[in-house]
Formats: sequence, C-alpha cells, structure tokens
Amino acid sequence: LISDLDRGIKNKEFKIVIQPVYRIKDNIMVSGEVLVRWQHPTLGLLMPGKFVPTFEKNYVINQLDKYVWEEACILIRRMMDTMDIVIPLSINVSRVDLLLEDVVKVLEDLVNKYDIPHKYLRIEITESAYMDSPQKLIDTIVALKDKGFIILMDDFGAGYSSLNTLMDLSFDVLKIDKKLIDEI
Repeated sequence: LISDLDRGIKNKEFKIVIQPVYRIKDNIMVSGEVLVRWQHPTLGLLMPGKFVPTFEKNYVINQLDKYVWEEACILIRRMMDTMDIVIPLSINVSRVDLLLEDVVKVLEDLVNKYDIPHKYLRIEITESAYMDSPQKLIDTIVALKDKGFIILMDDFGAGYSSLNTLMDLSFDVLKIDKKLIDEI
C-alpha cells in the first residue's frame, strides 16, 4: 500500500466522501466531515481502516492528508460558486501532520489559493495528538484559531482522556467518542 500511495494520489484514486452532521432539533445538515476512500486499481474499494494506520505508522499519512485537504477546499469552492448555502467541512489533522508539516502554513495557503473563508474549513485534531507533543499541539491550535479556523477535538474519550487536556487546549467543538458514552 505504501508503494502505491504516490500513484494513488497522482491518479486521484483517493475519493472524499462527506459524512453529514445534523442539528437534531430541526434535522438540518449544518456541516460535514471529510472522509477518504481508496479506489485501488487491483484491490478494489478500500476503507480507511485498511490503509490509514499503515500510512500513520510509516509517517507518510501527511501526503494523503494534504491531498484530502485540497480536495475539501475544491469542494468548498465549488459549493461557494454553485450553491446558495455552503456548509463547513471538517478535515482531519493527524499527529504525523503536526510533526512533519507546518500545518498552519499549509492550511492557510490552501484557503488563500481557493479564496475560502476560514470558517468553512474546520480542523479536527484527535486527543492522541496531544499525548505525543502537547506544546506543539497547543501552539498549532493557537495559531490556527488566530487565523480564524474552527478547531474540533475528535475522539475524546477513546484513549487517555483527561479533563486536563480540555483545560490546556482551546477547542471550539468537542466530539465525544462513543466508547466513553457507552462506559458512562
């Protein structure tokens, strides 16, 4: 899979899908989360669980993430150009992205390239990223928020959850993992 990554990106084998987020009180779609699928030429349709962990473990997930982020920006721009209503889309930023990329610059360059208001591209960061490099994550979140991005903490309660994490980080939205709800 790793050896197929570059070709997959070049040939646009990775497809984004949008998981809708609804406001329960009136059942209106208010945003969406960008997810990725891989239409592999020999292995067929692959769900992220088949390739994302391998890419993360081998520190190449940032290549796919940058591709997905750009595809999300293209979709937002298309909505802005053709629709009366534009829904914000959230993208995932992995712990590897935080280690290998200047995430703030990459995302800022993308919204500028496609002339997208920051409010339409939301940034999801998993709590596990905090465990790897707390100060780097804090600095990145502050810089992203200063630029006008909305920040979501994804999967809170999936692993080493701590209320201290919530005190240290300035998230706009907290997404609680189902495992935590099940335990409660």
